[in-house]
Amino acid sequence: MIISLIILLVLRFIEGLKHKSSINDDLPLKPYFFPCKTSHSRMFPVRHSFSYSYLLTGIPVGFKGSVGGLISIDEVNDNAWLSRRAWFTIHGDDYLARGHHPGGLQGKLRDYLQSQGVDHKQFSQAYLFTAAKFLGYASNPVSIWYLYTISNELKALVLEVNNTFDERHSYFLEPSSNSLARPSSSTTSSTRYTSKWPKDFYVSTFNDRSGCYSLSLIDPFAPVLTGTGYINTNITLSGPSNTKAMIVTLLQSTSGPLNPASMSLFEKIRFLLSWWWVGFATFPRTLQQAFILFFRKKMPWAFRPEPRRKTISRPADDTEKLIEQQFRAFLKARVEQCQEPLIVRYQSAGLIGEENTAALFISGSIMDRSQPEVEILVLTPVFYSNFALYASLREAFMSESLESQTLFLSDNSITSKLDLETSTCPNSSKLPFRQGSSARYLLTLLAYLRKSPRSVSVGDVSYSKTSQPLVSKLSELDIYVLNHTSLANFKNYAWKLIRLMMIDRVAFRSTTLWELEVLTVRTIVAWLILRGIFG
Repeated sequence: MIISLIILLVLRFIEGLKHKSSINDDLPLKPYFFPCKTSHSRMFPVRHSFSYSYLLTGIPVGFKGSVGGLISIDEVNDNAWLSRRAWFTIHGDDYLARGHHPGGLQGKLRDYLQSQGVDHKQFSQAYLFTAAKFLGYASNPVSIWYLYTISNELKALVLEVNNTFDERHSYFLEPSSNSLARPSSSTTSSTRYTSKWPKDFYVSTFNDRSGCYSLSLIDPFAPVLTGTGYINTNITLSGPSNTKAMIVTLLQSTSGPLNPASMSLFEKIRFLLSWWWVGFATFPRTLQQAFILFFRKKMPWAFRPEPRRKTISRPADDTEKLIEQQFRAFLKARVEQCQEPLIVRYQSAGLIGEENTAALFISGSIMDRSQPEVEILVLTPVFYSNFALYASLREAFMSESLESQTLFLSDNSITSKLDLETSTCPNSSKLPFRQGSSARYLLTLLAYLRKSPRSVSVGDVSYSKTSQPLVSKLSELDIYVLNHTSLANFKNYAWKLIRLMMIDRVAFRSTTLWELEVLTVRTIVAWLILRGIFG
């Protein structure tokens, strides 16, 4: 049985590598592997440097198919383990806006450019440099989209950055006007482009969001998409004064690009044996360098702030999704009942695909649809967790938008228009439940546990909010859910909130720590029971 399985695996391996390419010969840019070396040098407040090998995969945006059994681009996932699925995969679902786009990478790129007010028609070619997934896994800090004009000249870049908190931010960059063409090395003559822009995304646990980036790179395909594919990229982070380099990151080719379509079977096997481990090593390498900086070199820690407007937040967890559903319904009902003319555009955070589509709510008293909209933009799913902890929803709106900055309101007066008063909810003891009902106990527990959330990072500074005394009242959202859902759904909502409040109280808002505490308690209880039984 084991021998048969090994034979099947070997056959799958060989047959997969024999898979023919579906790429056309007339495609101006083709998929390549780019063996590289990346180095990272921190200048101050402590000096620290390291370098390691890195594998980039480059693909022409718009191409869909498989290349040499090594690279799969925007192909439909095949879960059959004996399929000829390529070893390295790049799929549009993993880039730019979260979720699926029927147009794949090309559709995602066009939507992003439109969101930046840029006409995608001015670009005839786009080429993506990224860390492809190997057997479904990737650690991909940065992807760079190269955008070319109809004359095959590099016109703009999209720098897509991911951090270890599953947040994502993209910068649309146009090279500085003083970028000049000149020989960059003894082996290639290319165009070096430079650009500079303010930092707007939290990447490292040792740097806040202040500062400025400067980029200097060579177009690997210059001139007019005929270049050798040599990568030479320099990204420098300067401090708030922009006068001194803090971190310098270099990414350079160590050899020429490898064409998977022209590799022999032996070359493919040798390539896989040489590079399969690199993607798996990226995150452990990051942890290793963080350990050295923090414990050995005493580098101060920079706490993570909540993301800003143009940053894609982490995905929402199950509790946050449940609260979002009820919050959306509650907000819609309040707007429709509003006595004043009101149009609200609500944008959620942490949802994927159609669930994350902006919703438009219109009051029943509206007469003129052309009046300005009030925008309610949730910046991070943390808003939903925080929102559920407030007894006063007016306080929740104002605190989360002005202090915690998990919410953006285009007009702060909306809290008055929606009649979010500070004390409109009845005391839990006065709610119409028969004595002894489970719902009454849940309501009482909710009211007892609820308090305003602890401080969160605001901008690049951590503010502490004074803990308010417990108020034995339910929030307006609790009352809405109670009155507009089934008893079973309300119980599910209540238990989710009770768990959330317990995590806030005893686990410092860490789900991981909470699960560890629960496991510890269960272990102790099991040990006591066994001790009582067996003495």
